Amino acid sequence: MPPHRCGGVNIRRAGAGDLAAMMAVERACFDDLRYSRDIVLFMLSDEDFSSFLAEEKGVIGSACVHVSGADAHLVSIGVVPDTAAGAWPRPS
Repeated sequence: MPPHRCGGVNIRRAGAGDLAAMMAVERACFDDLRYSRDIVLFMLSDEDFSSFLAEEKGVIGSACVHVSGADAHLVSIGVVPDTAAGAWPRPS
């Protein structure tokens, strides 16, 4: 799947080589409920998952979808809070 540009944001498919970037989004967006490194690597490597990164002068977000037959489920979505895209207050 080729990258897609939306305004100044590049959205592209993520793979196992993007583990560090995906984990950076997990750490920035989720506290105790974030996925472990092993689970994120599995989602990046397994053919039933589609993972994506949003980039604008660095990674600003990620999403992961699990596809099974005609069904698709959003597994994770995060927008890094300290970016323009994530410039809203974090819940306390």
